[in-house]
Amino acid sequence: AALLVASRRLADLSPYDTDGRPAELDAKTFEQIEANFIAFTQTYWFDAITPQEQGIELFDMWRRELRLPQMYQGFRQELQDIVAYINAREEQQQTRSAQRLNKWALGFALFGTVLAVLSLLAGVMGMNLLDEKLPGASDTNSVLLNMYRSAFKLLAWLYGAS
Repeated sequence: AALLVASRRLADLSPYDTDGRPAELDAKTFEQIEANFIAFTQTYWFDAITPQEQGIELFDMWRRELRLPQMYQGFRQELQDIVAYINAREEQQQTRSAQRLNKWALGFALFGTVLAVLSLLAGVMGMNLLDEKLPGASDTNSVLLNMYRSAFKLLAWLYGAS
């Protein structure tokens, strides 16, 4: 009787509307049904109830005539199919969310890269390395030397300040 009631509950929660379109499924309801089924299996589903020959024969006849193993396997398969369907839909939603998040992260990364390049250019342009007042500023080697001096002074100041 418990299998019939559970099967009916599962049929009432079918993943399709009356017009054949997929319905919104409540994952918590199916988790509850699955937990109840596991509890039923652990509590009431036996392969044998007695070691006596007469009891074994009666139990086997009772199970065979009521078609309990077929009903049990059918319900188990239906439940597994629906849970797999719910899991697949949840995975699709998570994949879509992850793709959206990746697009946003890429946009922020590109924006940060552009800002970093612009900051580097503004920093190099603002160093006044090509100022004509510096002695030997027209010479390429002295320009590089002035750049290295400025970088070392900056590093010395940074390490001296900490």
